[in-house]
Amino acid sequence: MALRLSTLLNVVGCMTTFFYKLTPVGWLKIETAEARLTGLHILKDKPLAAEQDPQTDFGYLVSKWLDDFFAGSNHLNVLPLSLKGTDFQQSVWQALSDIPLGETVCYQDIANSIGKPKATRAVGTAIGKNPVAIIVPCHRVIAKDGSLGGFASGLDAKKVLLRAEGHKL
Repeated sequence: MALRLSTLLNVVGCMTTFFYKLTPVGWLKIETAEARLTGLHILKDKPLAAEQDPQTDFGYLVSKWLDDFFAGSNHLNVLPLSLKGTDFQQSVWQALSDIPLGETVCYQDIANSIGKPKATRAVGTAIGKNPVAIIVPCHRVIAKDGSLGGFASGLDAKKVLLRAEGHKL
């Protein structure tokens, strides 16, 4: 399920909608604009006012994608994205998108794949700024020693995501 950066457009001046979805990893806040996913964030707590209606056909498509992901589907369609970030961040997010479903790589592998082998820490920072968790699969990056490493939403969430992809942890 590789995404191409050519599909990662910056949408300016359009209406953003959002909704919340309860998943096995917890509550997600899903943001869309002009039939593109602009944000998918794993929340630490239940939202105070949980608008759960996706509101648009595209919102329903994203919701279905997530249902399929957590059901263990390995036939996931590519979702159109609109991600804002630096050129470096975009290159890291592209490298994340190239990691095949069910596989993991280490931070050094990502640094090497973007031609910046000494930028492992900067890669980690860019991964932490990924605006669409799960879809751009930052959870597939582990430490060089094979341990899970870090994850902005916590290691329990990372384990749930990796298990949904068939990893035995």
